[in-house]
Amino acid sequence: MLLVGCKSSQEVVEHSTSLLPAPTLVNDINLSDGKVLYSLRTQTIIPGTAEDTDAWDIAFERVSVYANKHGELLTLEFDAVNHVPDTWDNAKAVAGQEIDDPEGSGWYNYNTSTHVVSARPGKTFLVETPAGTFAKVQILNYYKQNEPQKGAPRFISFRYVHQADGSKSLRSAAGSGLQPASTLSQ
Repeated sequence: MLLVGCKSSQEVVEHSTSLLPAPTLVNDINLSDGKVLYSLRTQTIIPGTAEDTDAWDIAFERVSVYANKHGELLTLEFDAVNHVPDTWDNAKAVAGQEIDDPEGSGWYNYNTSTHVVSARPGKTFLVETPAGTFAKVQILNYYKQNEPQKGAPRFISFRYVHQADGSKSLRSAAGSGLQPASTLSQ
């Protein structure tokens, strides 16, 4: 269903009320060898030799997150990000820059006693892909098999919803679980 409303006599605003599929889950991408490029559009890891292309959408290196086109870290729960805000400043992070947090707190906590990195609740990345489509991304974990004490660090897991049609709706089906990404190999 599509709702169309007018803000003024000359401006038409469209908001899709359709639900996207359940979020895609990506587990244990190994960051030990450096920056990993990922395509949200094709659900695949992209070779590092393609860094200067439009093939990738988001990249991870240690605890840094990069957008190929534009990105921002929002202080909102993943499920609360249902639409790209009309006020979204797509120049927050551009073309390969690290996505910073305007509040300065970042997506993770670091415990100096245990040296454990943990994802902060209520942090969601908003990414515009080189194709002009949008996605919301939440980092879930930084350790292999979600085991900080036993698991090796730099194995990032995240979930995301990608809006492939170019609209700004990011509302996903609630309660329908996670869809695993297609084959990931590195």
